[in-house]
Amino acid sequence: MTNRFQRYLLVLLFIILPNLSLATPKQLTNHQNYKDTVEFIEELGLEAAIETIVKEQIKYTSKYGNSIDEYTSGLGITGFGNGITQTIQVDIDRLLKDVNKQRESKGKKPLNKKKIFSLFNEGGEYYIEQFTKICTNPSMRGAIDSNIDYVFKYYDQDMMFISESTMNKSTCLKNEDTEISVELSFQEFHDPGYIVTEEGFEYTFGYQGITYENINTWEQGRIIELQYSRTEGVRLFDPKSGAYAYISDCGKHPIDLLESKCLSEKSSTMGISSCLERSFELWSADIEVTYDKIKDYVSRDTYQKINSMHKRWIEYRESRFSVNREVHKNDSGTISIIESANRASSTVRSHALYLESLLSHAKQD
Repeated sequence: MTNRFQRYLLVLLFIILPNLSLATPKQLTNHQNYKDTVEFIEELGLEAAIETIVKEQIKYTSKYGNSIDEYTSGLGITGFGNGITQTIQVDIDRLLKDVNKQRESKGKKPLNKKKIFSLFNEGGEYYIEQFTKICTNPSMRGAIDSNIDYVFKYYDQDMMFISESTMNKSTCLKNEDTEISVELSFQEFHDPGYIVTEEGFEYTFGYQGITYENINTWEQGRIIELQYSRTEGVRLFDPKSGAYAYISDCGKHPIDLLESKCLSEKSSTMGISSCLERSFELWSADIEVTYDKIKDYVSRDTYQKINSMHKRWIEYRESRFSVNREVHKNDSGTISIIESANRASSTVRSHALYLESLLSHAKQD
């Protein structure tokens, strides 16, 4: 078996099982799986590549079963023109029961089937989960950037049509810099430029962007937004004045807030693991943003030391992920999926916060 053929088999495996690998937008095109996929499709041609992917997917499901998670299973996969269509069946009754059980425990009103169906439409949480898995998987993104479209058709257990979504190049680019926005309530501010929210969080911004004259007019309870962008990082936004300020010291990070909110609304393995996978992707992007900004605030010698440390951390991260895969390769049960996602997220979170602390200190010097 040639090395090239072995690489192509790995390409197919990562395309068939998108959860095996995730990357941030900046890392995607430099990822080896992305490069191998692009090369694979260029060499075979679009039509032959689609035919091969479909064929291997069918072989895989015949051998290992068509279950995707506790609520969904694949009914079939077909190729068309420049894309692949996968038909997915959802156990809506079970999903509805579990979701409403979770909502009941929190004193929330139950959802009906129509509302559950809407979660699979564009902007719905299951649509977003699907987007994250597809567009941040290097192999699948390589296929998408090679002009292969992915169409997902959802049906309930009675084969009633639920929704259809398409993942393609424009879909991925459109959502690549999705911003987190969390509403908080202002309580008070203190010199030199930090605020306290009614939720008990403190955020330092040093009056840069939001001035003393502006914030001095704020009344307790004023709604403000804590925002996060993959490219811009964390900032505080005042909807009334339109002013915003980038935060140098973050009391409660928006990624943590988003994860907590997500976990409070999910009870299924798919839902919980998607929250953690989303956090992993956002923390990874945050590392890139912060690392790029640091060089503007430190000396050349300091940056070289930080650069050397960061490269060694990347080696450590890959080594740790490799060890985790080896040690836990025989783990079974749905809890292992959640534990794997949590290990990955916590690994990158600690480094992201460390880099943010370096940047915050550098800005104060």
